[in-house]
Amino acid sequence: MIHKPQYSLVETEIREIIKQNGPISFAHFMELALYHPQCGYYINKAGFGPNGDFFTAPMTHPIFGSLIANQAMLMLLQLFR
Repeated sequence: MIHKPQYSLVETEIREIIKQNGPISFAHFMELALYHPQCGYYINKAGFGPNGDFFTAPMTHPIFGSLIANQAMLMLLQLFR
């Protein structure tokens, strides 16, 4: 038995755009995936916290960017060790 894949609404929309117009840029892909008015990621408005999304923006707290930079530096040092 062959199972036909089920796609999310936004994935179906992106596939249709590519089918009709050919390849799209990564920027256009992300714009559709995140901000599509009917089915983009951010249309959900689940909010932050245990029942929602997680914080990823450096403006949430001044130390956020510093922590990310420190972790990136540690990873680079491990890579080139």
